Amino acid sequence: MFFLGFIADGPDNNRGVAKVPQYHLSQGAFGAMSESGVSRYQQKKAQLQEQIEHLGKQLQQIKQQRLQTPHHLLVGELPEAERFPRVLSEQKHFLDTNKPISRRVETSMACVLREALSRDQDARALLRQIYSTDVDLFPDAQNKTLTVLLHHLRQAAHDEAVRHLCDELNVPPCLIGFCETP
Repeated sequence: MFFLGFIADGPDNNRGVAKVPQYHLSQGAFGAMSESGVSRYQQKKAQLQEQIEHLGKQLQQIKQQRLQTPHHLLVGELPEAERFPRVLSEQKHFLDTNKPISRRVETSMACVLREALSRDQDARALLRQIYSTDVDLFPDAQNKTLTVLLHHLRQAAHDEAVRHLCDELNVPPCLIGFCETP
């Protein structure tokens, strides 16, 4: 904001008359600044316009290259180093057998957790949190036991729900067959 004031110091107004040349000089400087500012603005805008046009051309070239790229490749067309390893049929059978079993176990654990949680829909989220939490495993081959020490969860209510789950899991003896190591 530009402000120019004429202040009189009393009955004599000579000080205000002396400000008139300064006023005209200031107006000239202001006009020159705005013209140079406008020209700088126009130059910057022109540079940006050129940059936009250049990037637009590059974008069109990239789009054309993308359209020419084949969408599907056969495995035989891939180089040997980039081919996917085949899963052995025994491994696939093992995984296909264990997936439904794991799903049933997870569903059973969710049902047990729902008993201890205030909201039923939190059970699966809590299980995902348990799966991503650090644990300490202590296998005891002589007694054929596996002790799992679960670290604390994000909320105390979750810790209580997991205690309830552990109590339910530990009621029947869980026998795990250990491989005898020589």
